Amino acid sequence: MKIAGSRKITAVVALAVLLVSVLPALVACDEEGRTEFVDEGIGEAVVCSVEEIDGVAVVRVTQGETESSLGTVPCVIREHYYPDGAFYQVDEVALTVLAEDVRAVAERYFEDNGVSAPAGGLKIFFDYATMNGRITSDGEVAVQDGVYIHTAEENADGALTLNLAVRSAYYIAWYAVAAGVALSALVIAAVAVVCAKALRAKR
Repeated sequence: MKIAGSRKITAVVALAVLLVSVLPALVACDEEGRTEFVDEGIGEAVVCSVEEIDGVAVVRVTQGETESSLGTVPCVIREHYYPDGAFYQVDEVALTVLAEDVRAVAERYFEDNGVSAPAGGLKIFFDYATMNGRITSDGEVAVQDGVYIHTAEENADGALTLNLAVRSAYYIAWYAVAAGVALSALVIAAVAVVCAKALRAKR
């Protein structure tokens, strides 16, 4: 009985060691498969409004769905994804529209409506609206009815760029850790049961 009990304890301990050694290896293998990449393409942004305020035509452009549209302009979309350690990942997106393209849409709007552009010229704002409060950007951020609106203005190069980023958990790694903790708890419980039986057998 003593030999059989010892063998059981040894087997359970060996299983525990195996689980503890295999799980980090699995996480490491998965980590190697998470490849950093950069992708770039051309999408569309919507010129959604032109409003005269204090002698200046305020033009708003948005990337995404909108209720009104005066026209569309090309939007360069550049995505950069990279792992941030074993348990997190970062997705960065840069959205860029050219001010000259937006002005062309605004000028057509003035012509179609038979009005002249305000003497103060045009001021362009590029908006990105999202419900995700974890997204950060280099623009001004306002919150309206639970919607986060990131806004950029024209820079010295005649472009409007919003650099957005979100850092999120890499759930596969977290699940692996949770599974390892759960399995370790089961193994410890099994060791305790086997040890208790072995002690009773000695008596």
